[in-house]
Amino acid sequence: MRIQSKLLAENNYWRIRVRTDNGEEDYAITKATGRYSFYLHGRMEKIIFVKKLETLKQAYLDTGEKNWTMYFDSPVLSESGLDIEFAIGLSIEDIEFFLANIPLTESERQMKVEEEIIQSPSVSETLQ
Repeated sequence: MRIQSKLLAENNYWRIRVRTDNGEEDYAITKATGRYSFYLHGRMEKIIFVKKLETLKQAYLDTGEKNWTMYFDSPVLSESGLDIEFAIGLSIEDIEFFLANIPLTESERQMKVEEEIIQSPSVSETLQ
């Protein structure tokens, strides 16, 4: 069975697609230059991702730092002593692109996600 998706947005660096064939909210976010993708499966992963982006944008407004790294951790890897599954470097332009193009409904915006998930050490400034 072929997966059906729709292109939501694209720029010189990123492409955002949403799956349209299964009734779920699954997103594929592809880095144009590196040709890798990562996926947001379901509504909760999308909300957590957007909330982390909002945290990074606020940190940018507070500090002026334009380059950030977003870390994604895995419970399976965390149990084995490794905390990070993978990380992506994001500029403030990347963050603003994602925030402008990954849709949240009003009820999703109002959802309270556990504070420790959003403000976890998995969102940290890139050291340069």
